[in-house]
Amino acid sequence: MDTNGQSEWHSIRPWSPRLALLVREITSVSATFILSSSLSEPPNGNSSEKTHGPVLSPASMDRAIDGTEHDPADDHESPDSEEVSGATQPRELIISNALARGLSVNVNGSPWQRVLIRIDDKVDEAVIIIYGLMPGRQYDIDMGLVQGGPGGLNLRRQVTTEDSDRANNGGKADHERPSSNEASPEASTSSQPLTTAAHIALPTPPQSPSPTAHPSSHISVEERAAQLRQTLSIVHDERAALTTSLKTARREAQKADAALRSQIDTLRRASEKNTAAENRAKQKVLALQEAVKRAQSATAEMEELVKEVENALPALQAERREKERMYNGVFTEAERTRKEIDREAEIAKKKAERGDAELSVLNNRLERISGKREKLEGEGGTIQELEEELRQIQMEIE
Repeated sequence: MDTNGQSEWHSIRPWSPRLALLVREITSVSATFILSSSLSEPPNGNSSEKTHGPVLSPASMDRAIDGTEHDPADDHESPDSEEVSGATQPRELIISNALARGLSVNVNGSPWQRVLIRIDDKVDEAVIIIYGLMPGRQYDIDMGLVQGGPGGLNLRRQVTTEDSDRANNGGKADHERPSSNEASPEASTSSQPLTTAAHIALPTPPQSPSPTAHPSSHISVEERAAQLRQTLSIVHDERAALTTSLKTARREAQKADAALRSQIDTLRRASEKNTAAENRAKQKVLALQEAVKRAQSATAEMEELVKEVENALPALQAERREKERMYNGVFTEAERTRKEIDREAEIAKKKAERGDAELSVLNNRLERISGKREKLEGEGGTIQELEEELRQIQMEIE
């Protein structure tokens, strides 16, 4: 039953106990979780004393993935033996057995390899440290336990790392933000296989021999070999997938590099073209600036000339008025003179008309006189007769 009162079904297997994933500490770059089981009880009823198991570094995880047997003495010196009293009941190491099959960690949907795990056999708990996070970020952390069957167990937590300044001040407040689909800190089981997660096979921590231990708490050689073969096959599959992904990523990186180089060449050529255009634009700007300077200088000269003209304008206006007065006087004199000329021309015209009339009379008289002269000078005329008489008189005188 969830917090909203709606029923929710979970698949519960008798051989798969319910696991709880609790947040122990959150810093600016890491998150620490406690993985425990509801069926785990500390020996002798004392949970305050904890003997930490080996811390599995990434190197030891790689050795576990390769299928080689991990020696806990390489990472941490384990105690020689556990003190088992006669009143201690035999119990099964649930967390150790669960982590022995493998653990996958996904952060925001991507496989995460920066994981440290410490197993405590006395209280049957595991401390899981996820490091390499960014300060002040929210992360969805999924942990998957590899089961022997087709399914797996998913543990999901949503956390927010601290800011770097708060981490420097020593604050270690828990900023856990559980997702809305979680009704309890216990993780729910999932029937989907963990195919996308990066499986980290963890070796079984060494257990001290106990004469009173139950036989079912130990894993047989055949089961261990089957688990290792399954882990090895998963690792091989993941290795092939990672190799393919790496080749694809390399090809994509080469294509991206070629595209980037092409873009860089294009930008370089465009930059060269723009440089030439920019130089021409700079030259035009300089020419325009020089033209503006010349225009400003000419404007200043014209302003000075305008000021001089404005200063000389009153004298010019007075001179114009004087010239207008003189023009009016000359115009009046010219009108008077023109009238006199017109009058004299009228008189001369009348004289000419009288002269023409007299000339006509004289022409008429001249014509009459000419007619009389022709009559006198013509044949049989008076002048010829007189000339003849004059010649005769001269001859007589001789």
